[in-house]
Amino acid sequence: MTDISSTQAQADRPSAGAIQSELMAEAAAKRARSSNLRPLLRLLPYLTRRPADLAAAGVFSVVAAAATLALPLAAKYLVDRGL
Repeated sequence: MTDISSTQAQADRPSAGAIQSELMAEAAAKRARSSNLRPLLRLLPYLTRRPADLAAAGVFSVVAAAATLALPLAAKYLVDRGL
């Protein structure tokens, strides 16, 4: 059995995360880019059954985006004005 230092063994073998990242990058390069929205049209019958829920989801999405944008401004205000 050969005695190899742990640093040399680590240098010779990529980590599992590095291998997975490389495999995902290769798979993404092989895939064709598509802007086809046809799969989303299959959801249309389900969305039209509950228009109020769809509208509420849209409103809450806008509120969530606004809150996300407002948080740094609130933090700036607290830092500038003091607690």
